[in-house]
Amino acid sequence: EYEIRPNGSQSTAKTIVANTDYEGKANSNGDNDYYKITVPSGQSSMTLSLTHLTQNDSTSDFKVEVFRYDGSGNTPEIHEFNSYDGVNSNYTIGVTANKVYYLNVYGLGNNRRGYKLRTTFGTENYELENNNSKSTAMAISSGVWYTGQYDGSAESYSRINDYFIVTASDNTMTVSLSHLSANAANSDFTIIVYNSSGTEIDRFDSDNGVDGSKNVSVSIGQTYTIFV
Repeated sequence: EYEIRPNGSQSTAKTIVANTDYEGKANSNGDNDYYKITVPSGQSSMTLSLTHLTQNDSTSDFKVEVFRYDGSGNTPEIHEFNSYDGVNSNYTIGVTANKVYYLNVYGLGNNRRGYKLRTTFGTENYELENNNSKSTAMAISSGVWYTGQYDGSAESYSRINDYFIVTASDNTMTVSLSHLSANAANSDFTIIVYNSSGTEIDRFDSDNGVDGSKNVSVSIGQTYTIFV
């Protein structure tokens, strides 16, 4: 399918569905193409795929922005990624079932090239942005792995800032970090654990792409915030 103009704002966004290619084109400098999609029930991850119609073209540069409708009239940006030089890109994020998301494909520079956008949904456990502060920490469950990543916009450009909150079910809580880039020299993380009063109670580093974990003494039934 093709984009339907005007679609240069969230209010005129084209409603789309998963597993379908939508073709668009950057018609002017700073051209915005907005799309609107609702996450199906039971789904927790969304993969965005951008295909360049002119492959390996150094002038085919796009930015894809993701916004979440929060139910009160606000649509904060939660993710963005770039797709440069005509090289196709895929990006997976955490989403909430039955919620509305807006996608903006933005032509960079003097780009007048075309693209195809496709979304697919899954049940992987990704972090839910924005979780860049203690007050917006994502609630997680014990014994479940969650994938975190740089969101491209809301976080510092120099590091990831992800907060998670969990309720202790034992007097010992094991916090584990696994690197997606194993043995990578620049894959370095610090993990800090705070109690419900906001006091740091433990920390450890996991550097150079080497997985790490630590047993932390906690109190059953109390909540703890984990910062990565």
